Amino acid sequence: MNTRRVALAVGVTAVALGVAFVVAPGFASALGTNRTAVFAVGVVALLLAVRAVSARRAASRESASLPEVEGRVTFDPPGTEFSERVRAASSTRLNRDIRELRDELRDTAVAVLSTYGDYTTAEAEDALDAGTWTDDPYAAALFARTPPSRPLYRQIRDVFAGPPTFDRRVTRAVDELAAVVEDA
Repeated sequence: MNTRRVALAVGVTAVALGVAFVVAPGFASALGTNRTAVFAVGVVALLLAVRAVSARRAASRESASLPEVEGRVTFDPPGTEFSERVRAASSTRLNRDIRELRDELRDTAVAVLSTYGDYTTAEAEDALDAGTWTDDPYAAALFARTPPSRPLYRQIRDVFAGPPTFDRRVTRAVDELAAVVEDA
């Protein structure tokens, strides 16, 4: 028989006897306290103590180890996925990706201007097409059917300095839309 089962049986028996002694104190006086009973309980307790000490000595120190510390969970800030899409579209210069992003932003711009601005939905669409919804030429050029003309030196500077034109236009348009919401 397994030593755990024996220890469990002895423990359950001791608890049952303890409960019986508390519930019916006369039962304890009927058993009496002779030397043999006390000696038997002492031997059982000694055997259990020897077993516990030997199990403790047999255990290796390497088996006891602290759990691994959990790593820090990090999340991307809001807008990271959109920023990556803009960066990918402007770097590959695929018209389809740029068109999809522009259409999504246009829908958002119409919603923002008609909700927070002084435009109806139709007026917002017309203002986006004409580029009159903002004073920022880059933001206006993102949605305008015919982007406003800029001096040649500014066009050359934009090609060689800073992020790609599409990136710049999207960033400025989002900033302008955020300003409209903040002003409302």
